Parts: sequence; structure tokens; C-alpha cells
Amino acid sequence: MMPRFHRSPLALVVVGALLAACSGSDDGSTAPKSGEPVNVAQLFGELAPPGATNALLLSSGLSLPATSAAIGASCPYDAASKSFVCAPVTSNGLTVTTSYQLLDAAGKPQDASADRRTTAAMHTVSTISGTLTLPPGTGTTAAGPLTISGKQDMTLSGLLGPTHTLNGTATTTIHGTFTLGSGVTTLNATTTQTMRDVVYPAATTGAPSYPTSGTVTIDGTSSFGTAAPAVTTHLVMTFNGTSTVTLTMSTGGSTERCTINLATQAPPVCTAG
Repeated sequence: MMPRFHRSPLALVVVGALLAACSGSDDGSTAPKSGEPVNVAQLFGELAPPGATNALLLSSGLSLPATSAAIGASCPYDAASKSFVCAPVTSNGLTVTTSYQLLDAAGKPQDASADRRTTAAMHTVSTISGTLTLPPGTGTTAAGPLTISGKQDMTLSGLLGPTHTLNGTATTTIHGTFTLGSGVTTLNATTTQTMRDVVYPAATTGAPSYPTSGTVTIDGTSSFGTAAPAVTTHLVMTFNGTSTVTLTMSTGGSTERCTINLATQAPPVCTAG
């Protein structure tokens, strides 16, 4: 039995990831002081996690258990790579590695003496790898092991000003054989996500903050079973500073244009063509 490919849940997964990325925005109204440490955890809150929440996988109706992609508690500075290298974090069979650089206004990596006054950008590289086991369920719920690997490379700039800008890419591959209902099927999926000039405004107390501009693009290919043809998906989400964003989805030769309300997280409203 081959699971039906749904397009609309794909948009909801992307929205959820973006809401998580927006939730940790910094308050740029306070000028940094000399010697004030960089709040790295807060900056990581503005980055989407590596591809554990693979959009094509979730859009197929499969249910993933929660995984932790938190940075390690220890991230010592490594002089050879000019990076802060965090301890790996493992959860539900998936291991996440993370390193980051704190860049000055000229784009040069700083050492452990970096502070908020001298840090203009943060460059991060994360990987995820391992086997995630979907627990047994009932009906059409999938169960079985999935091998996942991915890499994310992001730069968050503008840290000395009132807005932060996110650019970067994330790639994920997933494959495995699992039970679905009374049958057994295989999954192979690859996605590439590109964040291009996604601008976050300075946070205001008590008010939600949405990207003022920029796009998120996801290109993916997935196949279920050995005989079924691969399905390709191209998705572009465009921000305008409000809670309503536009989304264009092309899947298997058909195109939908949608609007999504980030505040309510309601299902997207779409029209064909």
C-alpha cells in the first residue's frame, strides 16, 4: 500500500519550523555594551533546525517522534578551525553536531574574547545523522526504521543593528523500509531548503514578530515503494512583515498558490494555477 501524497500539510510543517525560528528573536533596541557576552542560545533560536522535521516525509502522513536538536552544553573554542565546537547531542537515535563562528564587522572569525559589541554575524554548521525508529501504531500509521542524514549551513547577520538577516541552506536525505497498515513499503526522500534574505525585525514586548521580507524555498524528491515514480515538489514562501505569507507549491506537474496565516496556523487557503 502506498501512502497518499498530501500537499497542504507540507506548508504547515514549513510554517511550524519558521514559527520556531522566529520565537527566539533578540531585542535590538538595547545597544550592546563592551564586554557583554554574546547570547548564543538566543541567536540559535532564530535558526531553523537541521532537517529532522523533513517536510516531504511529514507531508506523506508519517508521524515522527519528537527529537532534540539542542546545542551541546559545552562549546569550547577551537583555534585550528576558528570555531566554537559543541558537544554532539543524541536523541531518538539521531545525533546532531554543531559548530559556529562569531564574525566581526569585516566577516572575520573571532576567538573566545568576542562580545556583543564586536559581533556582527554568526555562522553555523550543523549535521544530523542516524536511524529514527517510527513506533508501531494502528491503521495507516507507519512503523519502522528510517535512516536520516543532513547538513545545515546558516549565517545570521545584522547583529549590530535593529534587524537580523538569515541566509543559508539545509539538505536532508531519508530512506528506509517500514510497515504501513498491513503492507510494507520503502521511502526515499531528498530535500533542499534555502533561506534567502529572511529579515527579522527587532522584537517588541508582547507583540509577535514576523519576517519583514525574504523567501524560503524547498525543493524535494520523494518516492514510496519500488515501482512508484518519484514525486518532485517546489515550494516558495514569501514574507511581507505581516502574519499572512504567500506560498507557491508545485507538485507532480500541478501548481497551487496559497496564503497562510502564521498567527492562527490555520490550514492554507489555496487556488490552482
